[in-house]
Amino acid sequence: MIHRLIICSLTCLLLTACQSNDGGYEFAIMPAWNHQMNGLQHYSLANGNNIWVQKGAIVTADDIKKATYTQDNLGEPAVMITLDAAGSARMSRFTSGHLNQPLAVFVDDQLLSAPMVMS
Repeated sequence: MIHRLIICSLTCLLLTACQSNDGGYEFAIMPAWNHQMNGLQHYSLANGNNIWVQKGAIVTADDIKKATYTQDNLGEPAVMITLDAAGSARMSRFTSGHLNQPLAVFVDDQLLSAPMVMS
């Protein structure tokens, strides 16, 4: 099963990072929670929410088969990524037990987005 994840934030940078394994950008999706947990890194989001991020990527640029520009359901710029089989399996295993919690999307160690895992 191919999982697609739409991420809305700094679209050009994200698209470049997803497509480039040697372009100097590091892309990672990491586990995150919306409640404090010991040993995790705290981030304050622009919307006033807080997340706590566990180091260690679920997927990286190496797991991406395809990244394309698109628009989200509000017409905002977005990037749609298609993961390879290994990345898709890891993402599926993690997200199935992580409903209503965020994921942390990083490029070059900078948090770009924290979408919520929904159904």
